[in-house]
Amino acid sequence: MKGEHKKGGKIGEDQWSERSEPQKTKGVSYNQKWPEGLFSQLISALPVGVYVVQDGRFQIVSPRFQAITGYSDKDLLGMVCLQIVHPQDRAAVRDKAVSMLKSGQCTPYEFRILTKQGKIRWIMESVVSIDLKGKKATLGNFMDITERKRAQEALEQREALLNAVLSSSPLGVALVEVGIIQWTNEAMVELLRCNRPIDLVGKNVQEFFVSGEDYRRTEEEIYAGFRKGRRSELDLRLKRFDGTVFDAHLKVAPFESKEKGEMFVATISDVSWRKEAERTLAKEKERLAVTLSSIGDGVISTDRNGAIGLVNKTAEELTGWEEGKAVGKSLDEVFYVINEGTGEPYGDLVKKVLQGRAIVNLPAGTLLISKDRQRRPIEGTLSPIYVNQSEILGSVIVFRDLSERRRLEEEVMRMQKLEAIGVMAGGIAHDFNNLLMGIVGYITLARMNIEQRDETLRCLEAAEKACMRAKELAQKLVVFSKGGEPIRETVSMAKLLKDSISLCMSGSNVKAEFSLPEDLWQVYVDEGQIAQVIHNIVQNALESMGEGGAIFVKGENVQIPPRESMPIDPGPYVKITIQDHGPGIPSEHMAKIFDPFYTTKEMGRGLGLSICHSIVKKHGGHIQVHSRPGCGTEVSLYLPALEAGETRPADESFTPSSFGIRVLLMDDEEVVRETTRQILAHFGCDVDCAAEGSEAIDLYKKAKQWGRPYDVVILDLTVPGGMGGKETAVELLKVDPEVKMIVSSGYANDPVMSQFRQYGFKAAIAKPYNMDELIEVMRDLTSGDSV
Repeated sequence: MKGEHKKGGKIGEDQWSERSEPQKTKGVSYNQKWPEGLFSQLISALPVGVYVVQDGRFQIVSPRFQAITGYSDKDLLGMVCLQIVHPQDRAAVRDKAVSMLKSGQCTPYEFRILTKQGKIRWIMESVVSIDLKGKKATLGNFMDITERKRAQEALEQREALLNAVLSSSPLGVALVEVGIIQWTNEAMVELLRCNRPIDLVGKNVQEFFVSGEDYRRTEEEIYAGFRKGRRSELDLRLKRFDGTVFDAHLKVAPFESKEKGEMFVATISDVSWRKEAERTLAKEKERLAVTLSSIGDGVISTDRNGAIGLVNKTAEELTGWEEGKAVGKSLDEVFYVINEGTGEPYGDLVKKVLQGRAIVNLPAGTLLISKDRQRRPIEGTLSPIYVNQSEILGSVIVFRDLSERRRLEEEVMRMQKLEAIGVMAGGIAHDFNNLLMGIVGYITLARMNIEQRDETLRCLEAAEKACMRAKELAQKLVVFSKGGEPIRETVSMAKLLKDSISLCMSGSNVKAEFSLPEDLWQVYVDEGQIAQVIHNIVQNALESMGEGGAIFVKGENVQIPPRESMPIDPGPYVKITIQDHGPGIPSEHMAKIFDPFYTTKEMGRGLGLSICHSIVKKHGGHIQVHSRPGCGTEVSLYLPALEAGETRPADESFTPSSFGIRVLLMDDEEVVRETTRQILAHFGCDVDCAAEGSEAIDLYKKAKQWGRPYDVVILDLTVPGGMGGKETAVELLKVDPEVKMIVSSGYANDPVMSQFRQYGFKAAIAKPYNMDELIEVMRDLTSGDSV
């Protein structure tokens, strides 16, 4: 039979021929006719593929073999065995298999196959000769080593890459074992000025130290670092082959080898240039420090990261930091500055300078907080330090103490305020005496004419008017002082201007000329107070233009940028300008025009512009007055604006019709129950009261049964001799898990008050509480705002 092994022929060659002819028998599938018994079970459990080849074709294939090749048993049985081998490896595989069969040695060999899907897989195989049904055959085991080969190739690539990196590194690199150099790169050869890497291998590292003491000190520092779990890094002086000495920077890291034990990887770089630059810089800094010590201003320099490099004598005194302790620290730690008005720190000043690449002035109202917590007003500038007019090296801060200047300014201001207070006191005494005189006079007339009813009524009406004038004056004082907070709403500034000015100018010989854009922004203000401001300004203008003329009124939308000199926040504003053509204000009076009760008019009270200033300031705005004698006066108002499309909600007030709910109030104090009941009833609430918890629970159950449940339950936390709020809440939650309860107590520090939600309450209110607090809490509960 063709392909049959003949006696005396070459062993195995016919089993591995690529030209084997088809057999008459189809072969045996492992799944179909594999012999039963222990041997077949063992073969099934092997992690390798097993096959039998006879006459160069597969006769038996295991399931693992099929899985590796991707072929089914139907595909493989009868297939030429070399067909699955990669074409480039077929000759080598045939030779290896024939050689192994001849020698009888089962030596594994590696090659590539092509799976049915066309993928390349690496295989490790060994074969032996067997007898199959009286004929020679080959038994092979087939292991997939693709992943191992890939890992091996990756490792080889990494090793080649590492070798290339170390060889091309500008740093000297050496592997050291027990103080002896085992390997080094070319950079180390150049650094130590020898001929070849082999000249360094086997050398003791101690030979390159200037002295034995240097070696011992370095060795101690290295091992101290290792004990702390970190790499060691230090500057030192080393000796070359030719005996010259240089400044080096050494880094050492441990390297553990299973075969050789503990080893070290050391890198060395020549830092002679850096050391020389540091020495030169130290000399320059010393010379600069002598120069700066004679300057009266404080001077601090930093690097690009904000670390301080220099502090002069004045800066030491102002900050409270000695230069030796300040150098290397962050600028924000030593030069700690805040906004005097808000107390907020200014943040990273160096970053602002470096990003803007320009001089930054410290804002007005800057306070320096020294190390001993003293506060000093300062002014100063921060400037970038340039190298070659392009690269920024760091920054320098020059600042001076304004304490003495501030003291003098405050003294002057204090004198002006005392003068203003004197004027104010005299004005109040004068006006109130006049008003009281009128009241007393009219009351006296009323007593004299008690029997004349009409005359008595007239006198009492006059007395009432005098009282109203007193009330008006008092209201102006309230607005001027801390009271009179504006009640804001969205207002059309154009309409408010036209209405207020038209009313004020009614019957006068002066006309108003308006220049108001159609898109003039709305404002969020107290309409009555702003109308009073406009009225006071226009009234002053009318009084200054006795012979008639025109007042020019202009409105415009403006954006105030950050760092504007005006004392207002950046953002959108409506600017209103009212200009008259009167005689103007003398320059000696300009500094006092906003002082209360200061006036040059014979019949004036001197509250007009001071009230305007107070109202505008409370609205977050600004008022400016410009005047020149003989040229008239121009008053400018800046009011925070709502840009196009922006709205603000109008102030809401509670009314009985909008807040009618059922409330259960439990409190052991009768006065609390009664006053709270009346307050809630005033706002339209239906209130039931209980003196302790049991009564409250009973009322709640009945109300729920009758279909009139309570919307809110207010529970007093502590009830002497009865069930308190905490226990009552537990029972009410059993009755109604959705009950909305407010806990109330005079013990504000009770844990239930601070952690009320853990006890089932929706809110807490501490005694004594006022009406506004109670209504606010209940509004949140009933509007669904509470959680």
